[in-house]
Formats: sequence, structure tokens, C-alpha cells
Amino acid sequence: MPRFYLPQLPSIGTEISLPETVFHHAVRVLRLRVGDTLAVFDGEGREGLVELRHVQKQQATGQLLSLVEHSRESPLSLHLVQGLCSAEKMDWIIEKAVELGVQSITPLLTEKSTLRIDGERALRKRQHWQDIMVSACGQCGRNQLPQLQPITRFSDWVAAPASGWLTANESSQANRILVLSPRATTRLSALQLIPTQTISLVVGPEGGLSPQEEAQLLAAPLRASGCLPEAIQLGPRILRTETAGLAVLAALQVSLGDC
Repeated sequence: MPRFYLPQLPSIGTEISLPETVFHHAVRVLRLRVGDTLAVFDGEGREGLVELRHVQKQQATGQLLSLVEHSRESPLSLHLVQGLCSAEKMDWIIEKAVELGVQSITPLLTEKSTLRIDGERALRKRQHWQDIMVSACGQCGRNQLPQLQPITRFSDWVAAPASGWLTANESSQANRILVLSPRATTRLSALQLIPTQTISLVVGPEGGLSPQEEAQLLAAPLRASGCLPEAIQLGPRILRTETAGLAVLAALQVSLGDC
């Protein structure tokens, strides 16, 4: 059954006018008709069923038949800090990271970032990524939309990396910041991680973080989190930016999560 994102779902029995994007996909692409049902979710943990009651050329309405709280969230608190890379790769990373259960994604502007956007273009790109996250949630069954942070400069993130996902009263022992680096000597498998820790994964763009950025990141505890970032590697093979972070997320879900 197709799933669609409808924020602020009303009470059961209420008639809903389908938004334009939902109408297009449900009626024009999938050819749903009066009496057909579609699954909906609100991005805040609830899902329900809508039965189409009226279908016209430009709009359709349906009745909300059911509404329940249903969580398919990972038990892990995972946060991806991804260096901005080419548009196609960034889209892929965001989609798959949502499917792998991250709670937030921070696009990071670094020295080697090939994607340089700001102002109005940055706002459009962020909306594009938000749409990808919605689509990924619809596909994988998540009812809770992850947070998408604004595009952040590396220096700003180092100064305040906890924005959106760490709180001031969390101890440094509860937070782990893992930095992927081909220069690291510690492997992911050597870390002693526990499921209750908040884990942030920092991945550079194509070409990785610069040596200066990496040194700055690893030099001292990050101010807002109080924990010292740890450089890790994934064995003797150097993975592409669109592979490395996703490989770590999958490994963490297998070893500590719900896979």
C-alpha cells in the first residue's frame, strides 16, 4: 500500500483534502480511485489510513479511517555530519542514511566540498533534501522525520557541534563523536560503544577532510559536547564518501541496534 506524508493529521473521521503532490502521485501516477485506501504518516510518529471519497480532475478528498502511534525508530541515537559532496552523491547519502535510522543530518561545508551553495540556492537545496527524507521515510516505514540541520561551515560546527542533537546536561561519557579518516589507526571494531550513547559520525566530502580540519577537530574536546572526537578507519581500503558513512551506520545498527 502506498504511503504518503501528511503533516498535522486531524482526528479520525475527518475528511482531508489531498495536497497537490499527494494528489499527483496517488491519482495521476498510481491511478487510485474512489474507495481505494492509502497509508499516511505525519512525521511525528503517527500513521493512519485514508479512504478516497471524492476524486476530481484537479483535487481529491478522503476520510481518515484510523490513526495510531507506531514507532519504527532505531534504538540508537545516530547523527550524521556529512561533508558537502556532489549533488547526486549528497542525495544518495541522505536517502540511505534515513533508511538506516539516523535521527539528524548536518550538511557540512568543508575546504574540499565540491558543492558550494549559499543564500536562496541553499534554501532550495535544503528543501530538496527535506523532500528526499520524506520520500525515504515513506518507503522504509518510518513515521518520525529525522532533523535536517542547515548547511553549516566547518568552523561554525566545531565551535558549536551540539546544535540540534546534544543537550547541555549530557555527560561527555554519553556522547561519542567519530571522525572517519584514512590516517586513523583505530578501527571501528576496536571501539567500546554502548547502545545508550549518542553517536555522531563525521564524514568528509570527496577527498576527505583536510589535514588542518582533521587536526583542529581532534585537538581538543568540542565545546558544546565536552567529549574528544575520535578518528577511526574502516580497514585497509579507502571508501568513497558516499560509501563510508553508510557502511558505519549499517555496522552500528547490526552490532548495537535493531538489525
